[in-house]
Amino acid sequence: MVFVIIFISAMTLGTIVLISWPLIGPQGDAARAASRTRKSRELDDALNRSLDAITEIDFDHRAGHLSDDDFAELDENERARALELLRRKDAQEGRV
Repeated sequence: MVFVIIFISAMTLGTIVLISWPLIGPQGDAARAASRTRKSRELDDALNRSLDAITEIDFDHRAGHLSDDDFAELDENERARALELLRRKDAQEGRV
């Protein structure tokens, strides 16, 4: 009977360690680094899209497809978005 209790306890402890190891072991550090890299790439992509949008807004205004008022509003909003993305990127890279 004691052997069965010890065996079940050992199996339970082994299962807990096996399941939690990726979260607490060295692979957890790699997973966190990969997550930071993915977030950095997503932030870079968002920043590039925002800068492209600024260029497109300017092009549309020069081509006469946007009025001065519409251009001013769109340009201001997109530049504010790009600035916020730049701030987040700097903070993420520890430059702030």
